[in-house]
Amino acid sequence: MHLTRLRKAVLVLSLVAAAAVTLVSVAGASQPQSAVTPAMSETNIIDPLGARGEASPADRSESELHGKSKKHNGVATPAVSPTAFNPTSNALAGQSFEGVSMWDQRTLNGFYLEPPDQGMCASTDASVGTGGRVLEAVNDVVAVYNTSGTTLKEQTLNRFFGYPDLLAGGPELTDPSCYYDSETGAWIVVVLTLELGNQGNFTGENHVDIAVSNPANHDPSTTTWKTYSIDTTDNGINGSPNHHCAPDPNPKPDESMPDACLGDYPHIGADHYGFYITTNEYPCFTDGFNSAQIYALPKHKLAANESSVPWVQFANTKLANEKRGPVGFTIWPAVVPGTAYDEDNNGTEFFLSSDAAEESGNLTGSSDTIGLWAITNSRSLDTAHPALVLSSRALSSEAYGVPPHADQPGTGTQDATQNWPLGQCLNDTPTAVLPGPPLTPSCFQLFLMSAAPNAPTEDPYKPEVIGELDSNDSRMQQVYYANGKVWGALDTRMSVGSTEQAGIAWFVVKPSMISPGKEGKVGPQSAVVNQGYLGVTGANVTYPALAVTSAGDGAMAFTLVGSSNYASAADILFSNSGPVGTIHLTAPGVGLQDGFSEYKYYSPFAPGPNGEPPPPRPRWGDYGAADEDNGSIWIASEEIHNNCDLTTWELTIGHCGTQADRSSLPAGTLTFAGVAPSPMQPEARRLLGNWNTHIAHISP
Repeated sequence: MHLTRLRKAVLVLSLVAAAAVTLVSVAGASQPQSAVTPAMSETNIIDPLGARGEASPADRSESELHGKSKKHNGVATPAVSPTAFNPTSNALAGQSFEGVSMWDQRTLNGFYLEPPDQGMCASTDASVGTGGRVLEAVNDVVAVYNTSGTTLKEQTLNRFFGYPDLLAGGPELTDPSCYYDSETGAWIVVVLTLELGNQGNFTGENHVDIAVSNPANHDPSTTTWKTYSIDTTDNGINGSPNHHCAPDPNPKPDESMPDACLGDYPHIGADHYGFYITTNEYPCFTDGFNSAQIYALPKHKLAANESSVPWVQFANTKLANEKRGPVGFTIWPAVVPGTAYDEDNNGTEFFLSSDAAEESGNLTGSSDTIGLWAITNSRSLDTAHPALVLSSRALSSEAYGVPPHADQPGTGTQDATQNWPLGQCLNDTPTAVLPGPPLTPSCFQLFLMSAAPNAPTEDPYKPEVIGELDSNDSRMQQVYYANGKVWGALDTRMSVGSTEQAGIAWFVVKPSMISPGKEGKVGPQSAVVNQGYLGVTGANVTYPALAVTSAGDGAMAFTLVGSSNYASAADILFSNSGPVGTIHLTAPGVGLQDGFSEYKYYSPFAPGPNGEPPPPRPRWGDYGAADEDNGSIWIASEEIHNNCDLTTWELTIGHCGTQADRSSLPAGTLTFAGVAPSPMQPEARRLLGNWNTHIAHISP
């Protein structure tokens, strides 16, 4: 098995004092003959968690099957009839808007990071503020909006949780999620926090942090937050159990816990009595996988901001009746629409999982079973001695498997008709502004060359080409419990019109419990009662997030991207019987994904043994979000909302002008360079990246 989870502290790939650089167009140039005044200085620092692959902890799945075009053993790739898509939006008027972007991440934090890992929750309850509120948490920024998209508050994820920013000595935060609880009015934000040593390396210590709004103020833009922490190191220190994770064979000087486990990819759900967090546990510094961990906390104590909140941890999770991939992996807990909880068995919380990924023990990369899990007697979480019962069962399902990467227009080429300025600068593509030596420095030399001694003066791996997008690894995505059923979806390989590509498999599960009462368990009559696929001719659909109302109507958000479609935020309506109508482009993409993870020069992997260029590790996702709100659905997905040519990128030091259709930053927002001018209008992108997020309100 190859399940490396190592990450590394901040890697300064290049340092450009761009504020001191003046670009003047050369004679005969078609661009304005004026000097550039950069918006702010540029430092090309890649985030700690994306800096290295095989030597990096806690990155999302790096199994050998992840996102690769491996043929599957035993379960055939499903052939899928295509679903049509409509280039128009079906969002409610005035409630579809651009969220945070790479510009916010780099401007507030001072470093570059991909992908955003988009968490989002929303409410139009009267108590949250006039007109409602939407909270978005991404790597590594938190923003609160009103329902028309005006930004009410924005800050770094570190500051939101009370830490110094990462480049000021704080920890690395990742994998944010959020939840609004209709019963209590509490907003809850969860992240994975990794501690750094005094030399900038990961110590091994990691914990899941939980921020809960003040019960006296349900407006997330003005409330205060109470924070809690669960140690997920699981090496017997700080009160955690000892799961005996394999130690780092070559620990670094400030790596104080070389035997640490890592609680990767935390995701959340809730029932009437409990708040649930699940993680995937790996050795922090070497290969291996233990199992998914489940943490159950008393929701009412969290919402009340009690000084001490206990939890129950389930370790060594195994999926009952499954032989091919029995190890629990990404056991995603359900949320419910409003307060439509399952009160049976003294309170029940459901979960779904999949088992095609290598972590489950399945080495084929495909499966035709999914896992249904339940915790019963959750009401006991309100007592001094919780007595929870965890059970599970493998259910027969449609086939699915680890998907291939998704292509975008021009993938694998140097298409000069497309704009991919970072890649083109790596290739030293000449422009009228920078024709290159002897008239001017090359683009690489001026913007991307490292300040380290003996740094290369050009990309040693060029030519770079237009890259692909990651399509996930078939793990279960967002889960809902509604109308007596459990709903979920995942990314899968599929064949559409004889072309293998990335698509979505969705499931509706009807639980059947045995041993009624406090000892209730998932019974053999539980079954997948509806299922299907979503695929598009000539395009990939990835990272589904499905939410439904108490009646079973809803919407599923995802990214749509292909050889003729830039990465777009898309959605389709859902009913109890599955998707309804056509796919809508909530926010059509307008340009290529042109972030650092697309290119060999920024690869986290080492060159081959004979000097072969390292492969890039393209990133996208790692997840979107959907949230039911008083009978409607809010959705959130990653997209590309900018298209900037190389000349403009050079003239603006990678900023490419303002993003006019976004709300300005609120007065007093603290950026990496200091307090932002008021108003400060977001810009299209930054030097090393250009991802965007989109949020929309849908009426099912």
